[in-house]
Amino acid sequence: MIEYLHKSIDKLKEITEWLKVLFVFAVLAGVLFDDPFNVLTNISLLLDQFGENGTSAVIALLVILVWNKGK
Repeated sequence: MIEYLHKSIDKLKEITEWLKVLFVFAVLAGVLFDDPFNVLTNISLLLDQFGENGTSAVIALLVILVWNKGK
């Protein structure tokens, strides 16, 4: 049972890594080729929904996540 759980977690980690790669590709394609996948548009719409205080909270959370990941 534990072995199955470890295999499942490993597969989820692999899927997550691939999703990160696809997200970075989509953002770079958006920057280089005038946003063909509308990723940049969706990110900006999401940040607009947060408003000024929400955006600073998201940035603070990202800084905390990056800082803790280094430990």
